[in-house]
Amino acid sequence: MTENTNNNNPVNVDKDDISNRGYGANLYPEFSRPINEENVKNPPGAIEMTKYPKKDGEGKPRRIFVSEDWDTLYGEPIGVNSLLDNLELTVKKSPNNRFLGSRQKNEDGTFGEYEWQTYSEFYEHVKRYGAYFNKKLNIQKGSFIGIIGINSLQWAYTMFGTFYNNGTIVPLYDTLGITSLEMIIEQTEMNMIASSAEKIKLLASIPNFKTNIKTLIAFTQPSDEDMSILKELGVNVITLEDIEKEVEADASFKTDPIEPELEDTALICYTSGTTGKPKGVVLTHRNMLCFVGSVYLVILSKQLYQFDETDCYISYLPLAHVFEQAIFHSFVFLSARIGFYTGSVKNVMSDINALKPTCFITVPRLLNRVYGVVNKTIATKPAIVRFLFNWACKSKMRGLTKGKLTHWLWDGLVFKSIREKLGGEIKVMLVGSAPLSSDVMDFMRISFSCEIFEGYGSTETVGCISLTRRNETEAGNNGVPWPCCEIKLRDIPEMNYTSEDKPFPRGEIMVKGPNVFKEYYKMPEVTADTKDEEGWCHTGDIGMWDEKGRLKIIDRVKNIFKLAQGEYVAPEKIENVLINHELVEQAFVHGESLQNSLVGVIVPDEPEIRQYALNTLQVAEADTMPLKDLYSNPELKKAMLTELDKHCRANDLKGFECLRNIVFETEPFSTENNLLTPVFKLKRNVAIKKYRKAIDQMYLEMERV
Repeated sequence: MTENTNNNNPVNVDKDDISNRGYGANLYPEFSRPINEENVKNPPGAIEMTKYPKKDGEGKPRRIFVSEDWDTLYGEPIGVNSLLDNLELTVKKSPNNRFLGSRQKNEDGTFGEYEWQTYSEFYEHVKRYGAYFNKKLNIQKGSFIGIIGINSLQWAYTMFGTFYNNGTIVPLYDTLGITSLEMIIEQTEMNMIASSAEKIKLLASIPNFKTNIKTLIAFTQPSDEDMSILKELGVNVITLEDIEKEVEADASFKTDPIEPELEDTALICYTSGTTGKPKGVVLTHRNMLCFVGSVYLVILSKQLYQFDETDCYISYLPLAHVFEQAIFHSFVFLSARIGFYTGSVKNVMSDINALKPTCFITVPRLLNRVYGVVNKTIATKPAIVRFLFNWACKSKMRGLTKGKLTHWLWDGLVFKSIREKLGGEIKVMLVGSAPLSSDVMDFMRISFSCEIFEGYGSTETVGCISLTRRNETEAGNNGVPWPCCEIKLRDIPEMNYTSEDKPFPRGEIMVKGPNVFKEYYKMPEVTADTKDEEGWCHTGDIGMWDEKGRLKIIDRVKNIFKLAQGEYVAPEKIENVLINHELVEQAFVHGESLQNSLVGVIVPDEPEIRQYALNTLQVAEADTMPLKDLYSNPELKKAMLTELDKHCRANDLKGFECLRNIVFETEPFSTENNLLTPVFKLKRNVAIKKYRKAIDQMYLEMERV
């Protein structure tokens, strides 16, 4: 029996009685009464907690209607005490449900169909790895295992094998770079890392790898060359396959799990860092389970797509990212399916078509690309096709405003080919990491006949702060708080944002609840800057409550700068406008306190810019000349500045927010050149260093003029 006393409602849960699992009416008084159908059909916005006293310099906390009456905020499902427990309960409940799928590479380089492990089959592997980790590697509470590699069965085996012994995983991004990886190894004092084959040379190049790492757990058999390198470094190497064989041959390995508790550390998630060095965000099992439980709560209250065990999503965002971790464990709770991509972004569309997921977890950058490709394709079609497409879009848009996703004619006649690009079975999209434009959101709903939810969160809050509501027809807002947390706005007077602003309160977004991280590992001063004594997490984002009680991100406290004339500029807001221009693929906006204007680095959309130069500017051979030569054309630069100025003003940017000088970049920003994080956010500090000479030159050119 497991006792849980959340929210002053003591509940004893028999873990063998699966019917008691989760948020049922037999456990929570909140769901013992009928759900208010009016709240379901017309859900209120974030509700102000009037019971809290008003504090100077900040607004009152707000919650979703689901948790407005709770004495204490909670999120973890009753009777689920760890991420391992979450898996074990699903194994008991749905042992034969398909769980993890992957594709094997054929001899000709192609990939086969997805092959699946059931929950019970997967757990048998976990028990063997857990037994070995305990007996041979002495993994226990307080032990750290680094994990690096693409999402895979082996990644999941290592994660749960570690949880089996109450150990802590430290997921690693290879894009962190050698210096950051060295710092993480030193800070955590880890002595073992699990790795996919392609990351071994990277690990071996880390200066302290030889002195700190004693054991490397290889997902697959390393090459002879890699084995030689590791042997020379004195690192013990064991493959997952060898572990299984050894455990199967020796009955003495049989051990029971060392069950983690809610407050034990599950993972230390190092932020990839858009500024400065990475910070290790310490997340407990309770923190992670708050996301899982909140998903279930918004399903029960009919504020989210009604996920169940028939759903499936493709896992391609890195498992080193907290949002992917949170979604992964939520699907475990739902007894649903997860298919791993084959490791290459270039091949992900093939993976999607083979998997046919019902759920697509993504970031705006990828949806912007889909939107752009479809629009360009339609633009090349005959006039009658363009007319039919636009007519179909307008017809479906009218239906969307009435809450209708499908259309008996247009879905099959016009949009079927677009839907099939993502497998043809998508029912819901979850979008995070950056705002999604209203044009793109409407297009996705029209084309895929699916529900779209935008989430807002951070590593420090396990990716969950707010989520848009079901049947939301307006883009550009971030919805209402998750059930496990509450939100308030803190005044930032130096930026003219206050919680008393009319008509809409504005300020720094602060979050409190059991989803808020424990600390930054071995960084008490930095922790105190982000998490105050009352447990409020200071996000650094500026938000406002709109007329419907929805949160909207409007600015950033730290990613802003002040120009010489005193105007504050939020570069990310401007970049999001710029990349919606048909000629722009990527943009980096920069300003300085001694300058009164902005400059930018523009990565053009190559096919579009070539056609623009050829047809509009009459640049000879623009469609074939080297990009470097094309981008050095002063007339192209002048025309682009004019285009971008018109575009920015048409999107309500002020004059000082428009670029006054630009340079073109031939190489796109990417994780490979260290300009993007693994979830495609610009590393602003890296970009400033990389383009320092170009920035200085642009300002010098303006001075001369």
